[in-house]
Amino acid sequence: MTTNFQGRDEVKMPLVTVILPCYNAELYVEEAVLSIMNQTYTNLEILVIDDCSNDDTNSILKRLSMEDSRIRLIRNEQNLRLVKTLNKGIDEARGMFIARMDADDVSLPERIEKQMDLMLSNPDVDLCGTSYSIIDGIGNKLKTEVKVPSTCEEIKTALLFTCPMGHPTVLFRKEKIQSLGSYDENMINIEDYELWLRVALKGKMVNLQNPLLKYRWHGENISILGRDVKRNSVNLAISKNSEYGFIEKYRELHLKMILAEWNYSINELRSFNLWKKELATHVDDLDAFVKVFDSYYSLTMLCVIKNKNSLKIKLFAFFNILRIKPIYTFQHFFNKI
Repeated sequence: MTTNFQGRDEVKMPLVTVILPCYNAELYVEEAVLSIMNQTYTNLEILVIDDCSNDDTNSILKRLSMEDSRIRLIRNEQNLRLVKTLNKGIDEARGMFIARMDADDVSLPERIEKQMDLMLSNPDVDLCGTSYSIIDGIGNKLKTEVKVPSTCEEIKTALLFTCPMGHPTVLFRKEKIQSLGSYDENMINIEDYELWLRVALKGKMVNLQNPLLKYRWHGENISILGRDVKRNSVNLAISKNSEYGFIEKYRELHLKMILAEWNYSINELRSFNLWKKELATHVDDLDAFVKVFDSYYSLTMLCVIKNKNSLKIKLFAFFNILRIKPIYTFQHFFNKI
């Protein structure tokens, strides 16, 4: 059987298991599953795990499974919640490669094809994400593209400040992720970020710049709920992965970077300036380190705006930015204001 996956025979197309956990997703789950059923890469196992939904989700999934033999529907006996369900999916997966998908998002038709093309051409890459767009609850596009860092070095640097990979966009090698222990079930609301730290330490990850997934933003996303829990989880993630290069005395600064909890004070600017110097010894790629400066510029400008009557803040920010030449020119700084 031939496919449109660049003319390859299906026998040469490794099986990809798409793990799609669902809980009370009746409004969106059909569109999500159909977007996987309609992928140009056809050698798929669509592993849909219903986490004890009490709405019409399960009946929708049963109907879809009758339409496509690639769908394998599992219903948890009790509500396991997301992280345990994901680990169950990894254990159950029959494919050498696993793609993530959420029940309220939409994958573009060529998503899996483009990711597998990269993975098969680069056997040293363990995990591949993509850029993505953002839609609202009824499918209207809110943002055309969310840019993500592309190279492994850029992703490692970005991990110091944010989660640089869209969780529902990733595709990874099952064996590699299992060798790292899969998702840590203690990392509530931040299981992806903590796993990416481990991958960054022990493997290679990249992002495709193509926006290949529509991420649905409807106010009930798990990723925007439970801020206190998320903060505790980030703290645990940093502790667990201390070898990644996080410096203990800057732990609180890192938490502020991840969770956007800045006070925009001169003390924070001083701390960031010191931390930036420490980071410079760990980052080899100049283009990647520019992202650190981008964060510093943002913090500096917000600090100046919030403290617009403080000459001390303005002078401190001005002379700090002068000192980072030649990486950024004086003219470049003013272009960013």
